[in-house]
Amino acid sequence: MESQPEAYEFWNLSEGNESGDGLWATESAPDGTGDFVYVAEPVAKGQIPNPKVPAAQLHHDLDRSQSLNKR
Repeated sequence: MESQPEAYEFWNLSEGNESGDGLWATESAPDGTGDFVYVAEPVAKGQIPNPKVPAAQLHHDLDRSQSLNKR
């Protein structure tokens, strides 16, 4: 299941605050299960990802400097 409090948050990820004026940021959900909340200055949640680099034989373009020199 999704985290319900976050499901109704509308994060401002734009310049300015005009996106907070829309019905999607302040009204009730269409199915009536909650109310949307506009978050003007959202704070990141969760952990910082640390993905592993795939094996070079799987991706030929990981080192762009080598691929640019082959042209």
